[in-house]
Parts: sequence; C-alpha cells; structure tokens
Amino acid sequence: MFHDAGGLWTWELIKIAPHRIKNLIILNTIIYEEGFKPPIKFKRGFLTKCIMALYSNGITTNAMLKGLFNGGLVKNILTKEELEGYKKPLLEGKTKAIYHFFSNTCQKLPNYEEVIKKIDISKLLIWGEHDSFLVFDKMKVKVIADLKLKKEDIHLLNAKHFIQEEKPKVINKLILKFLQNNYNSQP
Repeated sequence: MFHDAGGLWTWELIKIAPHRIKNLIILNTIIYEEGFKPPIKFKRGFLTKCIMALYSNGITTNAMLKGLFNGGLVKNILTKEELEGYKKPLLEGKTKAIYHFFSNTCQKLPNYEEVIKKIDISKLLIWGEHDSFLVFDKMKVKVIADLKLKKEDIHLLNAKHFIQEEKPKVINKLILKFLQNNYNSQP
C-alpha cells in the first residue's frame, strides 16, 4: 500500500525487484506527470530552505500545516493529537526529505511508464476524487490502461488528497475485501 510520494519508491522497487511485490494498493499517489500538481515547487537554494524552515521553526509550523491540510482535506477534521503527530518530525528539524521532494523531485518526475505497464499482479486503486495535488481525471485514461485496472478495482471517494484521514473506515473495508479476495483465490 502506498500514498503520495510513496508511489515513486514503489515504482522503483517494482523496477528493481518485481517478484517482491504480490499486490498493489494505490492511494492518491504519483503515477504520471499528468495530474501532478504539488502544492509547491521550488528550485534548490536559499529561498527554498527558508520556506522549509517555516515548517519546522515552531512559530509558523501550525500555519504551514493548516494551509497544507486545508488544501488536502475536504474538511479539516484532524484532532489536536493527530496534528501533533504530523508536527513532531517537523519540529525536530526533519525537513530534508520535504526539501528534496519539493526542490528536486517535483521539478522533473522520473518516468516509470514502462515499469507500470509491465505490472501483472492484483491491484486496487482508491482515490480521493477531489484531490487537487494529484488530479486523477487528468491521468485516468492512461492509468487505467497502463495498470490494466478493472472497473471493480477502482474506487473514487468523496475526499481530497489525505484520504486516509478523511475515509479510514471505507478504505479499511476496501482493503480487507481486496486482500480476502486475493487470499481466497490463491491455490
């Protein structure tokens, strides 16, 4: 199961060791350039480092996360405890990966089209249909064709980007059903 930038790591793993993956559960992830609209894209350098510091300085952290979640949730329903979980690594200064993602990866995504077209395992796609960061409608035709998705493997939810926060029970049911069906169909 993967979400957001996790798609890039998953495509790379499938490229290197396809035999290690038995099923794919795809949640609003990076697949193709079409539809990829990250909330920010910056070039490497001082300005980007300053912006990343806004996530971790403690003074502006709440405002930065509020903006991110307001853009990524239909309704920001995160509890104080959940928000603290997102803040903790940022306040510890762990923004290096965010910096690299927004200043490097977002500039030019790797092309995994050939890897994706060769995937021949069970797949489940669960997507927030109102995601403005990863717009499924912009890549839908290509994704369905390249991943060879069947209609019953595609679930569009009334959610935005952070579907795991908005629809956890629905997602859990879909995943359990998918895994049970795959487990029951194995020899």
